[in-house]
Amino acid sequence: MSDLPRSFAAAESELHEAAVRASGLEEFGDTEYLEGLRTLLAGYDEEADPSPAGRHFFWLQTVESLKARLRSERGWAEHPECRGAPIERPLFIVGLPRTGTTALHRMLAEDPQFQGLEMWLGDVPKVRPPREAWADDPDFRECDERLRTRNRASPEMNAIHPMAAEWVDECWHLKSQSFANCTYECNASLPGYSAWYAAHDQRPAYRRHRDNLNLIGHGQPQRWLLKDADHLFGLDALLDVYPDARVVFTHRDPVRLLPSVCSLLRASRTALDARLDLERLGRDQFAMWERGIYSTLDARRGHDPAQFYDLQFHDFQRDPLECIRKIYAQFGLDLSDEAERRIQAWRDANPPGAHGGHIYSLDDFGLDEGEILERFRAYTDTFDIPRG
Repeated sequence: MSDLPRSFAAAESELHEAAVRASGLEEFGDTEYLEGLRTLLAGYDEEADPSPAGRHFFWLQTVESLKARLRSERGWAEHPECRGAPIERPLFIVGLPRTGTTALHRMLAEDPQFQGLEMWLGDVPKVRPPREAWADDPDFRECDERLRTRNRASPEMNAIHPMAAEWVDECWHLKSQSFANCTYECNASLPGYSAWYAAHDQRPAYRRHRDNLNLIGHGQPQRWLLKDADHLFGLDALLDVYPDARVVFTHRDPVRLLPSVCSLLRASRTALDARLDLERLGRDQFAMWERGIYSTLDARRGHDPAQFYDLQFHDFQRDPLECIRKIYAQFGLDLSDEAERRIQAWRDANPPGAHGGHIYSLDDFGLDEGEILERFRAYTDTFDIPRG
């Protein structure tokens, strides 16, 4: 760890060279990604306060994103038909974190009519191999071992948000190739990057996202099922690239979800920050998700209401299968007996709290209930979100 350059920004060329050495590839594609990359690297130098482990993590994460760009460019060179081809009627799950999106995503992924973005293929995009070949695939094995190491090192993180290489995961893995996603704001305090991302045109990142999906799902006709809270910040761009997308929008009392988000990040940031300031973490996350939710509300006003289904967290917790039936009815999807059995089996095997739980409070992060209620009032009133 100690041999890393002192400055991330000054090491831009070294980061690219590390990705080239690790992959054996050299073509990074267009240069649109450099603005986000440079903003991010400057933030690591000037705004973040990483521990030695955090510096190592940021370095490796950046190299991995550059390697993913290289892998995608090679894939498109081999399959040029994947560039620019439309994806019809994808189903996106979008909502604030801790609103049930992960459980809904994994339940719907049990339906054979869908294909999802498995974590390992989000990290190293390529044409999806047959399922029986994954265990012997070096890319799969590398991702699997990395997650097992993470789970051993942070059982608390695994209890809050379990992950596996073969499970469907979030779209930020693909958007990281453009250095345009909100996870950077979760992993460090980066006000400069936050301001840049809030004003950034995300359409190029979503076009690359689409082309990566075309590559991964090459020759596979199933409808795409996708999920990420990051889509709150770019819904207009998403719907520009995927004009016939269907979107499930999940809702929960922000007084409950904000400290839950902060608790999740405390589990990961404890190792990444030299001196973790929990109140600053609370302020940053409050401002970020407030920005995201109102960006989405503005975007929805310009689109057909029939493209959206609004799902309350309490309804989903009480009867997830009935909620799924309503989602399918809204979007004209067929829920087969097989899919229903598989979805119910997943729920039975993964009840809420099956992997453990976590304890948190507003006070831990300097958050005030009255301020949250006031600043999110337009959101909670619009969707009649119950308290608690």
